[in-house]
Amino acid sequence: MFMRSMLIRDMKRGFCSIAYWLCVLALIVMAAISLKVNMEYYPMLPDAGGLTIFLHATALSLGGIFNAIAPLACIIPFSLSYLDDMQTGNIQYQITRMKPRQYFVTRAISSSIVSGSVFLSAYAIMILLAAVYSPAPSFRVDICPLVVFRTIYDRSLWAFIGVYALNSFLFGCTYSLLALGISAVSGNRFLTIGLPAVIYHATIFLAWIFPKQMIYDVVTWLPYGSFSLQTNSAHRLVWSHIVIFFVGMSLYAYGMRRYRVYGRT
Repeated sequence: MFMRSMLIRDMKRGFCSIAYWLCVLALIVMAAISLKVNMEYYPMLPDAGGLTIFLHATALSLGGIFNAIAPLACIIPFSLSYLDDMQTGNIQYQITRMKPRQYFVTRAISSSIVSGSVFLSAYAIMILLAAVYSPAPSFRVDICPLVVFRTIYDRSLWAFIGVYALNSFLFGCTYSLLALGISAVSGNRFLTIGLPAVIYHATIFLAWIFPKQMIYDVVTWLPYGSFSLQTNSAHRLVWSHIVIFFVGMSLYAYGMRRYRVYGRT
């Protein structure tokens, strides 16, 4: 009962926050910039239909412009909620109403849902805007590499958008848990926001500079690029989500145990 009421309250708190909608706006702005860059190389895009415009502003954008902001966009809205509870003393009030484990589990669930939903909200708005901008029937414009999900893309643009939205939601959930774990261990706001973004971009950079013919095994174990569908391995995409999830949950469990023993982060 208390877990449910806390979860509902967290949903309202997250979805109605200014930070949530500012991150949604930031994603829309970055998508518009990405689309403008794509249109310079492929001027037929404005007439390709709303769904195609949306995809080439986000999932199939050139140069990873849209992807660059993804970690921050999902972390900022609600991943600081645990630190806020610690600093305001709300955690003590919540633990008097429910078991500590219930509080920590509910906090992880609410943070994951709110963070993942940032992308879903932004995508819904972007699809509507793209449909108004280009109401013509959508046709495919192949300008980006797409290997693993090519069959879905060729079969249905809506199905491909669904897969992309699901992957983005999972990305938001896993990176929110990573940020939550960092906050529970460090108690530092700047590390909570900045370190997951650094990890995301650093792993992509390392995977790019490593000579794969020499240390390919190291590259395959890196949890890099889990936000992008422009990949040649669905297993690597799933692996990246799993690694980030378990790292975040391990840190969070450690911080939870330390709080229960010492009463602080």
